[in-house]
Amino acid sequence: MMMGRAEPRDRRTVKQKEAGRRDRMLTRIGPQEEQVCCQKSGCGNPERPAHCTSEALVRIGDACFPRPFPWRLEYNCPVHENWNIVHTGMLLPQTRQIYVCSQNCLRGVIMTAGEMGCAGRISSVMPTEREVVGGRLEKVTIEGTSDLIDRLQERPRAVELFLVCMHHLCGADERYILKELRRRFPDIDFMGCWMDPIMQKVSLTPEQKQRKSMMAVIPKRPVNRRSVSVFGDNLRLPQTSDLTRVLGRLGIHVRQVMDCRDYDAYLDMGDSFLYLTRSPLSVYGLQALAEKNERPYLYIPPVALDGQIKEALQSLLTAAGQSGETMDEKLFAFLEQEKASARQAFAQARAVIGNTEVWLDYLACPRPLSIARRLLEEGFRVTRVCLDSISPEEQEDFDWLKAQAPDLLLQSTSQVEARQRARIAPGMLQGKPEECRILAIGPKAAFFAATPFFVNWIEYDGNWGYDGLRKLASAMIDAFQRPKDLRDTVQRKGLGLPSLPGREEDRDHACEPSSTDITAFGKGRGGVR
Repeated sequence: MMMGRAEPRDRRTVKQKEAGRRDRMLTRIGPQEEQVCCQKSGCGNPERPAHCTSEALVRIGDACFPRPFPWRLEYNCPVHENWNIVHTGMLLPQTRQIYVCSQNCLRGVIMTAGEMGCAGRISSVMPTEREVVGGRLEKVTIEGTSDLIDRLQERPRAVELFLVCMHHLCGADERYILKELRRRFPDIDFMGCWMDPIMQKVSLTPEQKQRKSMMAVIPKRPVNRRSVSVFGDNLRLPQTSDLTRVLGRLGIHVRQVMDCRDYDAYLDMGDSFLYLTRSPLSVYGLQALAEKNERPYLYIPPVALDGQIKEALQSLLTAAGQSGETMDEKLFAFLEQEKASARQAFAQARAVIGNTEVWLDYLACPRPLSIARRLLEEGFRVTRVCLDSISPEEQEDFDWLKAQAPDLLLQSTSQVEARQRARIAPGMLQGKPEECRILAIGPKAAFFAATPFFVNWIEYDGNWGYDGLRKLASAMIDAFQRPKDLRDTVQRKGLGLPSLPGREEDRDHACEPSSTDITAFGKGRGGVR
């Protein structure tokens, strides 16, 4: 949990400790942090090479922090339920996504938009090889985008312009491109985004850049002391969450992009007196927005331990201007009641699940080690966590697990060896003893365990606090009792979107497919779609 208050640069003071926490949180775990690896397998552990039997699997007692696995050729498993830049961008109403890239790069983008039913909100500009090598990439980007906008039947309020790897390789000037487009179309907000997989291991991720651009358009408005705005989250924060209930008791309304019926409603979110986010990918952008609009902000990830939940709620109340013994007493009573309720829910789940193996992954739980620790403390038999690196935010949980549960296995989801996974036991679906089952929390854990018994969550399903823990316990019971079609489910893109049957009603902004953007035109200057 991190709290910040944005002030003018000449008056802003940041404590050294808080600055250190923020720097650690935003640090990329990449190849520039290469550690000494054992000669046998390169697992990153120079002390106990005898335990290094696999590059994709390591005991947490032998693992190194923050990178338990080496950087090697990567395996991309066929699990696509997590959201990508297309899904996230579609949250903003009355906007259009334009991708400036080669035709072969558009396959995944177009398929994603089609699966969402949002093909009518996406377009592309395709530079030719001659334009790229001839130094005309900036010009074709500007002219192609301008031509495309002029041909649209309905003018978008904002455009998410996605530049790609070729713009990096050719040294294209992003600022010049956006400046010229804003001059030509002053009535449109242009958001500079990137689809650049060559930059995945260094610098900022495409998700961080996109979310910063999506927030940068929020204008400064007079302060509304009755509302708090949540920015940068893919999934809705439920009304039953601890955060919304605590704020609701103070008469404070929580506003989210999912509630915005038009672009103006999204811009109006800037008048809230406090900005929140639960996603580590959004902190970079939220800091910039809070500084621009001179607002305090809070980063409150979905923590699982009692002390972490209490600390986060105390910070929230402090930011909301609440203090004093009376408020502390009310918070204490609230926490005690919620704590008892969560423990009861876990006890009920444990009575059903028993000693069944539990696997979990980083897609379902943004803080997988924290959830694993909580489940172990509640008496569950957690045996494996699927992840590829460990966030600096989870170092305390890593150290606890290393000492208290050293045999817990960490499994990589991207190592080539990870694809050689065990197949499902033949009698697992016929109600065999619980030793035959594996209960997975998250789609990647389900895939690698090859089990139909799994909690189909990503990003903690949008939940937070004790409310999230109760829902997790309930979801574990349901997953244990009702097997799912693993092959059909995990390959679908964007959990909770129209591409997944049965979840269409969860979306507020339905997208209508359109055929207006499928005709290529333009001779000698690239295709525009």
